[in-house]
Amino acid sequence: VQPGERNAVDQRLLEASLWARARVRAVRRTLTEVRATGRLVERSGLRVLLLSAVPPRAAERVPGTQPTVEALPDVEVSVVYFRAGYTPDDYKSSHDWAARLMIERAFCIKCPCIDYHLVGAKKVQQALAMPGATERFLSAAEAKAVRTSYAGLHALSELDAPVGGGAGSGATLTLREHIAAAPHAWVMKPQREGGGNNIYGEAIVHKLKTLRPEERDAYILMQRIFPPVHVGRTLIRAEAAAVFSTVSELGIFSTILADENGRELRNAVAGHLLRTKPADADEGGVAAGYAVLDSPLLH
Repeated sequence: VQPGERNAVDQRLLEASLWARARVRAVRRTLTEVRATGRLVERSGLRVLLLSAVPPRAAERVPGTQPTVEALPDVEVSVVYFRAGYTPDDYKSSHDWAARLMIERAFCIKCPCIDYHLVGAKKVQQALAMPGATERFLSAAEAKAVRTSYAGLHALSELDAPVGGGAGSGATLTLREHIAAAPHAWVMKPQREGGGNNIYGEAIVHKLKTLRPEERDAYILMQRIFPPVHVGRTLIRAEAAAVFSTVSELGIFSTILADENGRELRNAVAGHLLRTKPADADEGGVAAGYAVLDSPLLH
């Protein structure tokens, strides 16, 4: 978890559910704390992650006793669930990087594994959208179906490359000319998560003019997606309910579990999340205060 985590309430709900359903204990640690209290040991040819100074749950303690840190046994970690480690701000020192490396070297299940973590990175998504990249991992038919959901993704190194004609003109324009002619149709994205970091509209043109060459690889350009507008009734931060034009984004949760050879043990849908925001809002993060949680009505 991150130091001073603001989303601790939903995390505690998961912790309580794990204990109630399967008597699986959850231990909260920052990366710095993992580095300070964790170590790798070899057991039966496997590299196991152990954590020290983990107090027992209140229900497991002997009444009237409070174990000291020195008396606590090491705890073997079976699953690491990352609620930190997604932004550069989470790696403030070499100790944080060392903790991440220690976790990745361990036999325990990682959620997400490093492969899925990287797939969520904007630059990796842009690379996967390049001609022939998706086809390396899927059949031709599967890749064709997946590509129907892709928006245009471009590296900043493509700014002066031709990307097709202007609207109804038949002329070939460069990516830079497309953006200059219709900046509202694009989004400039850095390697960040959580909302509040993207660049929109005329701000893209200004950013491209002021960006240093060595900073360009930190961003990608994406064609902006314009979802259908509908009337929404929302209540934000206990304010008066309001009725205004909104747009929604539906995300589907899935779970996948595979062995060391890549053989799938489980691959299933695990729920959904619908976020709704004002139609004129650029950002859409819930925790960042731009959107609200919603429920879909299918008919």
